[in-house]
Amino acid sequence: MGILDMFKKKKESSPSPEIEEEHEELPPLPEIKMDPELDEPVAADIPEPDVPEIMVDDAELDEEEPEELPENLPAEVPEPLAPQPAPVQAPEPDIIRTQLPPTIFVSVNDYQKIMDGVNFVKSKISKAEDDLKVLNSLQNAEEKELNSMRSMLEDVQRKITYVDEVIFQAG
Repeated sequence: MGILDMFKKKKESSPSPEIEEEHEELPPLPEIKMDPELDEPVAADIPEPDVPEIMVDDAELDEEEPEELPENLPAEVPEPLAPQPAPVQAPEPDIIRTQLPPTIFVSVNDYQKIMDGVNFVKSKISKAEDDLKVLNSLQNAEEKELNSMRSMLEDVQRKITYVDEVIFQAG
């Protein structure tokens, strides 16, 4: 037998006749009795174990004092920890990860350019917020003007309707 023989495909072997003989010798399973009313299997007649009964007077239980615990024991007994299942870890994706060096050096000129860019963006955001506040105040003023014009038109319409009714009633 050579070293490479273990990599060859193994021949399939049929079950041995000894195993088949063992299966034939097994005893048959007992029949399950069915309850005709409930249509369920009936529990087998299981004999009750012989356990001697202990006779205790209720008065004796009340008179007994609880045992004193030694002073060096903790007041609370910790609960036994239940075995916790091992955390399941997802398989790692096949991604090549590059690690950054622990320290990154940036030239002063590059840092100043970055900071100038950040400050520029901050100032633009601040200006945009101020412009939004102005637009909201203009919109609110415009709505007030439109509401006052609407109420004036409704008032004029009511007056015209009144004058119209007076003219037709008189005539």
